[in-house]
Amino acid sequence: MAVMKAKHLDALKAHKYSVVNNSFLDNNVMPAFWNWLVQKLPMWVAPNLLTVGGLAFIFGPSLLLAFQCPGFTCSEDLSPIYLGAAAFGVFVYQTMDALDGKQVEF
Repeated sequence: MAVMKAKHLDALKAHKYSVVNNSFLDNNVMPAFWNWLVQKLPMWVAPNLLTVGGLAFIFGPSLLLAFQCPGFTCSEDLSPIYLGAAAFGVFVYQTMDALDGKQVEF
């Protein structure tokens, strides 16, 4: 039994990925921050190491949340510390991922 019909497979093959970024921060504020920060990095750091290092900041808050709320089915309010840690983790991951690309260009 086929998972997808032939017409859907053809449409999937014809799909072209494109991104339109209209974010004010991503277009105006963050590039200056990323350019400043990438100049502070040692050039021997592999770009992929930056992304993987940033990923650790996603796993950390996720593990904290897993201990606070096993099964991720909490009905009570979470502590602002956990929510702040998650927001910080996303910011660090986004920054490290952007530095990955900026370091390659630099």
